[in-house]
This record gives sequence, structure tokens and C-alpha cells, in this order.
Amino acid sequence: MAESEKDLQLSNSQITRIGSSPLPLFPLQVLDSLSAHLAVINLSGNIQYINKAWEDFARQNDGDFESIGPGVNYLEICERACHYDPSPEAKAALNGLKKIILGELAYFEMEYPCHSPEQERWFLLRCAPMGGSADQLVVSHEDITKLKCLERFYQESREEYLRVVNTIQDAVVIVDHSGKISFVNRAFTRLYQYEVKEALGMDAEKLVHPDHLSTLDRFFNDLEEKGTFVGQNVDIRRDGTSFFADVRGAKINFHGEECYLAVVRDISKRREAQKALKDSEQLYHALFEKNSSMILLVDPESGRIVNANPAACSFYGYSRKQFTKMQIHDINNLSAEQVSRAIESVKSGERNYFQFQHRLADGEIRDIEVFSGPIKIGGNLLICSIIHDISIRRRVEKEKEVLIEELQRALKEIKTLRGILPICAHCKKIRDDTGYWNQIESYINQHSDVRFSHGICPKCIEKLYPDIAGELLKKIDKDK
Repeated sequence: MAESEKDLQLSNSQITRIGSSPLPLFPLQVLDSLSAHLAVINLSGNIQYINKAWEDFARQNDGDFESIGPGVNYLEICERACHYDPSPEAKAALNGLKKIILGELAYFEMEYPCHSPEQERWFLLRCAPMGGSADQLVVSHEDITKLKCLERFYQESREEYLRVVNTIQDAVVIVDHSGKISFVNRAFTRLYQYEVKEALGMDAEKLVHPDHLSTLDRFFNDLEEKGTFVGQNVDIRRDGTSFFADVRGAKINFHGEECYLAVVRDISKRREAQKALKDSEQLYHALFEKNSSMILLVDPESGRIVNANPAACSFYGYSRKQFTKMQIHDINNLSAEQVSRAIESVKSGERNYFQFQHRLADGEIRDIEVFSGPIKIGGNLLICSIIHDISIRRRVEKEKEVLIEELQRALKEIKTLRGILPICAHCKKIRDDTGYWNQIESYINQHSDVRFSHGICPKCIEKLYPDIAGELLKKIDKDK
């Protein structure tokens, strides 16, 4: 017998699985090579042939060959399965088979679970008329467990991905090549005020302020050319209000298609904070750099002068660079310990005003007053001291004090002369507080700034010098 004829001879196993149905030998060998569990049944539901995979599966699951092999009615097996396990899958499988037999369907398939105690399993049931035969059907059960596990993994991964994406506080938008929105997360609905159903399929340009559509064009161009995008834009919400947006983009594969991913963050508050910071810096510049008062910033821990404004540099005669290498006690006439105590009192809020003597670069000592208070700059606590030169004021105050003392002393003496003076009615001497009698001019000299110059009146001249009175009086009148 030829080698090819030997190869086509039926084995005992094949003869058993064929039963009484005459099937060509070559197709039987093809069916045995398939991994799907195959059975050929007639229109009555009787099994005429099963392949090796069908038989092996039955034996591995403790099945009785006589109960699943040729001659057994497959419809009855399905009906018993529905009786013992009236699951939706079992009922759907039975109904599908019946419709194929009745000619109501040309093809039927369904997925169903068939779990064992050791593992989860899924199968794909297919049923269709066998080609070339109007009274025979092919029923196949294909193990799709690996596929279902992959689907489950994909679904779980997708759900996990969605959970992660939906917990992100930034809006996530996926746009296809036509500019239509394919996906949005929950943060998107909060930011743009569109529901998910509204957003899907919407043109992405509706999210961009009309005056800033050029940024959207740059977004697409950069993604095509570079694969990434980083920029800022002005976007618009559903209610028409706009906001500053920080946008990061990337090219991704979404559902098998190349798409554009955009992660959008509302930076309006950050922009406002930046503007406030800029305004604050400008205000600081105006108050510190342009202030005519001397201002020093001092580190309260080390006593180091951190900064000095131009007015302070001009007054003290040190450059800003020189100031930053000095301690505050370097310019104060007090000791370092006394200066430290003053700083501590400022930190605690106990004091904020001082009068010191400061030393200039040329060694001159100036009287100054200081208004100090703690401030924070860049997160660091500093002492801000506003300094005024009061040297002239102090000199004027001292001169004023001397003048006041002199006036008070003069007033005291003037009050003495205002009192009742005991004077002799004959010689005109005045008695002082000690009881002595003094010439009137001597007494007044001692108690006031008055000084006397002596002379003689006309009546006394006539009385004392009668012989020459007329001549003397004429001379006096002439001298006037």
C-alpha cells in the first residue's frame, strides 16, 4: 500500500468519533487539527461527528464519552443544561441552535462563561450550516479565555486610567485630526462648564477665545512638527467668561487613532498673583529705592545689614556693597550687646522707636531717630529701620534749653525787683533780705542787668553851685 494511502487510513479514535455518518477522510483530519471543539449535528440535533479537541475537553472535565459523542442529541444536552442552570447564556445558546435548525438564522454565535473550580474560562459558541450539506450543522466551542483575560485587563486598565485621569485637577482633552473633541475628564467639565456629552464631538476651537485662535494653530503645528507643545492661552467657558490657561500638549494613540492630548490648567489666580507681586515689587522699589528717608534692612539673628537704600548710602557714605558686609552695631555708638537688645525689643513688638548716635564713614557722629519694625521679604524675617537725621533738631533743642534757663533765671530776678522794697525816706538806701542797708544803685546792680552812670540834675546844680549855676546850665544846653 502506498505511503499516502496509509496516511489517509482512519484510526480507531476517528472511527469512534465519526459514528455512522459517512464523512470524507481528508476533512476529518483537518477538523482534528483545529483547536476549536467541533461537532457535526443533523437537523434533529443528533451528533454525527466530534473532533479530537471536543473529545479531549470532555475527558479532561470528567465527561462520559457516550454522553457527548456521536448518536447523542445535542439539543437535549442543551435543554438539560438550561434545566440545571437556567442562566441567560444557556437559554440564549439553546434558542440560537433551534433557530439555525429551523432556518430562521443563517449563522449564530455567542460568548459564554464556563468556569471550573480551578480557573475561569470563556468560550465562543458558533453554529452554522455545513457547506455543501443542507441537513447538517457545524457547532464549535472555541476557548477564548486568554482573549477575555486580555479584554478584562484592558477594561480594568482603562477604568484605572479613567480613575487616575478623573482625579487630576487639570482639564484633560483629547482632540482628533479633524479638531473634534474625543475625550474629556471631569476636571474639564468643571473648568469649561460643558457636560461630557456636550463636549464630545465639539470643535476644539470653541474652547479658545476668538482673539487667541492663533495659539490653537500653533498647538497643532507644534504637535505635528515636534510632538509636544508648551504654552499659555486665553480660553473661554460655556458662559462666555475667559481665563488664562497653561496648556501642555502631546501626540498620543487613542482607540487606535493618532490624536492630540491637551492638559489645561487655569492660571488666572497665578497671573493675578504675579501681577500683584509685580505691583508689590514696583511699590517696594518706589518706597525703598526712591525714598528720601534712609532705610536699612537688618537680619535680626546676625545683625547683618542686608540692604540699604540710596538715601542711606548717601548719608552714611558707604556703598551698598560695603553696607552688606557690615553689622548694624558697626555704625551705632552703643555696644553690640545693647544693639542686640534693641533688635529683640523690635522683634517682640515691645518698642519701635529709638534715638541713637550713628557714626558716618568719615567718623562724624550724628544724632538720629529710628522707626523700626519686623517685615518678611522672600520668606525671611528682617528688621526694617527708617532713619532720620535729627542732629540739627537736637542742636536747636539744646540752644532752646539754654535760652529757657537764662530766661527763667532773668524772670526770677525780675520778680524780686517787683516786690516791696524797704527804702530810707531821707538817704534813699534800700534794706536787703539780710537786713543791711545798700545804696539804691548798688542794690539794683546786684538784682538786675541795670548799670548806673552818674550825673546831676539842673535843680541840684543851682542848689549846690549857685555861683556858677547859670554858666553851667548854658553849657549843658549848648552840648545838647
